[in-house]
Amino acid sequence: MAKKPFFRLCMAAALAVILSMPGTQTLAAGTGAGKGGGNRGVLVAATAVPGFFRYGSVFRILYRSRTSRNVPVIVSGLAIVPNGPAPAAGRPVVSWGHGTTGVAHDCAPSLNVEQAIGATLGVTQLLQKGIVVVAADYPGLGSAGVHPYLDGVSTARAMIDAVRAVRELRQADAGSRYAAWGFSQGGHGALFVASIAGSYAPELTLVGSAAASAPTQLRRLLRADARTVAGRVIASYAIWSWQRFYGAPIAKIADRQAIAAIDAIAGVCSLGPLEDLQLGLDSTAFQRSGFLAAEPGDSSVWGRLIAQNSTPETQRDVPILMLQGGADPIVEAPITRGYVKHLCSTGRRVRYVEMAGVDHGTAARRGADTAVRWLADRFAGQPAPADCDTVRE
Repeated sequence: MAKKPFFRLCMAAALAVILSMPGTQTLAAGTGAGKGGGNRGVLVAATAVPGFFRYGSVFRILYRSRTSRNVPVIVSGLAIVPNGPAPAAGRPVVSWGHGTTGVAHDCAPSLNVEQAIGATLGVTQLLQKGIVVVAADYPGLGSAGVHPYLDGVSTARAMIDAVRAVRELRQADAGSRYAAWGFSQGGHGALFVASIAGSYAPELTLVGSAAASAPTQLRRLLRADARTVAGRVIASYAIWSWQRFYGAPIAKIADRQAIAAIDAIAGVCSLGPLEDLQLGLDSTAFQRSGFLAAEPGDSSVWGRLIAQNSTPETQRDVPILMLQGGADPIVEAPITRGYVKHLCSTGRRVRYVEMAGVDHGTAARRGADTAVRWLADRFAGQPAPADCDTVRE
């Protein structure tokens, strides 16, 4: 399917597109029992995608989940199954959380399988270790409804329900042990997985959550003095999404003349250089009009939503890996260090790796090998390391 790099057309029939791609074979989806989650995680359909045998077997999947507002949704994504026999207890699963791609329906990574797999950090090494990788698009990307951008619980539920769904895919032979691993928006989701896993999916065993360049304090992202293109795009995505998903009043936060630019940015995905150029051009409107009308107060609707989706309190028994760039202008290292110190003060085991002079995306790429080793050790039952005594303020 041809994609317009500057102005993407939102696909009203995205689910039908996923299931009708030429050269694919629709397979039996499984029992539909949700593997202990009721109707959450029920595998609706799985479609084999040929031509990716160097990675193992690849499937487009559709499955059921629920947003943070308990609205039932269908979520799309990819399941990547390693070659070779599965162990008796089933293969371990890594639920991958992708970084920001946009808020429009056709910003779903799985609509371009080659690109999506290339952006799934560590996928080849994980498959070589016999680990199934499942990558959710998140609600509203590739499926109906509003994408709840940076809504931690919605993203985490989609990542957990992807594990339930892949367990219904017979070709995966997936067991009940899983880990979460994500970059940026997906790292934010992986931390929320570590927050809700025990209550949301008690039938599964979360062995750890790894997060690269993960925003943990959203107030720093939604600020009136955002001067970078990335900062304005992230804030625009969040404002557009939260207005529609939560019903938050946009006039309370956005400058009146900036609303048109916010809407324009929301219609463009961040999936490649040309689209990122378009986002940059759209964001120049803020230089003329300003950006936010005011900083959201703590007691305002926007302030409460920011607090609700910040500083997730992870479960005590879930080890955490945090990868951070020392020169990240989007997710700032001092904020991440403060979050790590907070987790450590409450008894969590946190491995913290900060890379000096490294920016947002580079930290995730450079840290991928570290993440794969850390994840493999968690599946092997190795004691989780902690850096709580060495993390500086």
